[in-house]
Amino acid sequence: MPIVSSREFLKRPLDYLIVGGGTAGLCLAARLSEDRDTIVGVLEAGEYNPNVSDIDVPGFIGRAVANSAYDWRFLSEDQPHVNGRKMQLPQGKGLGGSSQVNEILFELMHTEIMPSKDEYDAIEELGNKGWNWHSLLEATTRVRDHHILSIRLLRNSFFAEPGFPCCATQPALNKNPICAKLFDALENLRVPRNSEPGGGFTVGSAFVYNTVDPRTATRSSAATGYYAPNAKRANFMVLTGAQATKRRAIGVEFMKDGSSLWAAVTKDVILSAGTSNPCELCILSGIGNPKILERHGVKTLVDLPGVGENLRKCQKDHVMAFTVAEIDASLETVDVLLDVAEAERHAELYKEQKGLLSTLQAPAYVFVPASKLGDAQAWRDTANVQCDAYLASIDNPQLRAGLTRQYEIQKRWFCDENHAQGEVSFYNGHFPVLTIQPKPGKRYMTLNASILHPFSRGSVHIRSSNPLEPPAIDPQYFSNSVDLELLIHTVKLALKLYETEPLTALVKKDGLVFPTKDDLEGDGLKAFVKDTCSTVYHPLGTAAMMLRELGGVVDNTLRVYGTDNLRVVRRH
Repeated sequence: MPIVSSREFLKRPLDYLIVGGGTAGLCLAARLSEDRDTIVGVLEAGEYNPNVSDIDVPGFIGRAVANSAYDWRFLSEDQPHVNGRKMQLPQGKGLGGSSQVNEILFELMHTEIMPSKDEYDAIEELGNKGWNWHSLLEATTRVRDHHILSIRLLRNSFFAEPGFPCCATQPALNKNPICAKLFDALENLRVPRNSEPGGGFTVGSAFVYNTVDPRTATRSSAATGYYAPNAKRANFMVLTGAQATKRRAIGVEFMKDGSSLWAAVTKDVILSAGTSNPCELCILSGIGNPKILERHGVKTLVDLPGVGENLRKCQKDHVMAFTVAEIDASLETVDVLLDVAEAERHAELYKEQKGLLSTLQAPAYVFVPASKLGDAQAWRDTANVQCDAYLASIDNPQLRAGLTRQYEIQKRWFCDENHAQGEVSFYNGHFPVLTIQPKPGKRYMTLNASILHPFSRGSVHIRSSNPLEPPAIDPQYFSNSVDLELLIHTVKLALKLYETEPLTALVKKDGLVFPTKDDLEGDGLKAFVKDTCSTVYHPLGTAAMMLRELGGVVDNTLRVYGTDNLRVVRRH
């Protein structure tokens, strides 16, 4: 049914209560409510935001970030290895979660750049029987076959009717002359094109699909794909503006309009509120490390030291640094929108689902192994020493055992030519970097440099027993110095591309504007990276699916250890 009031939400007994109406939560709610005898409730702390241009228009990606109506606007703790900076850590707020504020990249196996086959198989290697490349490939194939009679191919797009939860389009920019020259320049640096980036091998350059509905040229999100088509189901209830505060054995306490309420369930409570909020809810409910619980006056009900630990940046979430160059003024980039007349012209084109506003402006991605960036063996040796020192500092044997197993897998991959460690992504214009602004009349391109498998680990914990206080998020960026070295050398690869044929033919003489020449002197590049780096905003690991003896929080059925009816799910 449509979004309901508190009274309506609490009037009927719930079989399942899902905390968080983001991608995973709404997907699960839609699937569970297919059974008409099953009553599903979703608690969402944000609101439903249909028909908001800053969310819906593809060319406006990024505008909803840092807007408190759509973003929790989390900040990290001071990061000692990033010059003490507090890093911005956006997380979607509202029905659709981060799928209403992210970069609209489509993530279904065989259609978009996904982690490698080995990375999926590593999930099973960490004790999760049945979670591997082949099983997940089969699951995504079933999803496609179930929801659509067949995926309809239309102008390099596919969508479904009725009810397929996601629409996807290959951006028109795949014919962009900058992309073509970028890929050619990469081949001149012996980085090949990858013709099937979703096929289990990620190294190389490729275009991506984006979650844009080609019929309307608007964002396809969890709200448009999973909630809107199913909103009339009588057994699918959503309560917005409701923030969960504590889990009980038979339900969840929550705040709505200043009142404290609670909803009972007959089956499962499912936490699906990103990486930070489920950890807070577990800890406030007495599930976690007894030392942390005691510090905040919370009685320990389940001793589970892995809750909130193991925060990391991995494939699809990584520290990144920006490089920007001025290019030939005849090229059409988003910079033309700074001109009032051009902005008006593209607004008119958008009414016909055309122009710069109708498509993703970041269509091309490049993944490279460590050997393409520098001395992979030397970096791995340094990482070994620092990983061993970090492991020795962990006093909990479960956490130490789990992280040891993860590091063993990472180190095994590090010098493997088939495993990417660095990423360069292309943006068609001057990326919105706060420290430097584009100049009217000029055209730019941006190459963003990132690392994929950092050795650094962090944590998410509560600051106090107040459930409404933001969490203490401490990613510990660059605590392993190899992460910083990898990012610096990935930036160097991006800078080298500007000077490599045939891409260099598009770059203006002395066209590099960010970093500046001064930033490239001596150790300037290291300082530049620390001063300007950001994150790609997809943290994971704080409720790890691993064996309990390895510091895991949930088992391979996603049930929290030591509980009967509590599960944690989140978007990959």
